Amino acid sequence: MPVISPTHEALAEADVGQFESRFGLQFPDEYRRFLIAYNGSIPTPKRFETEDGKVDSMVVRFFSMYDPEDDALEDEYTDITLDGEISSNLLPIAIDPLEDRIVISLSGDNTGAVSDWNWGEEPDPSTCSYRYMRRIASSFDAFLAKLK
Repeated sequence: MPVISPTHEALAEADVGQFESRFGLQFPDEYRRFLIAYNGSIPTPKRFETEDGKVDSMVVRFFSMYDPEDDALEDEYTDITLDGEISSNLLPIAIDPLEDRIVISLSGDNTGAVSDWNWGEEPDPSTCSYRYMRRIASSFDAFLAKLK
């Protein structure tokens, strides 16, 4: 398991609940616990590989819920998910060195799965083709366990 260095104050359960209610979301339990405990962080180690072995990258940082000076979950959800750049069941949760996003599935058959979205290679970043989205792990905890 990686060492997690928080970048913001921990959240209360009510903070997460208000965010979920505001946007009509439900976070997977593993990610919810992580967000409450760390609310944005930098992991060590930070490297990951997708399940198909085609992407080897790293987590620069996990997004905090709110951050007036930097990208945060609220910004990512409103600017990327709600703008239709990715499916409405996906939430960007982290960023890599090329500013590609690590996303978590909030609903459907793959609820809780974490994937790498190679945003920079999308021919039209305003519509997600899934061609540049690769699964990293089946759950958030499995994703953290894969960091090397």
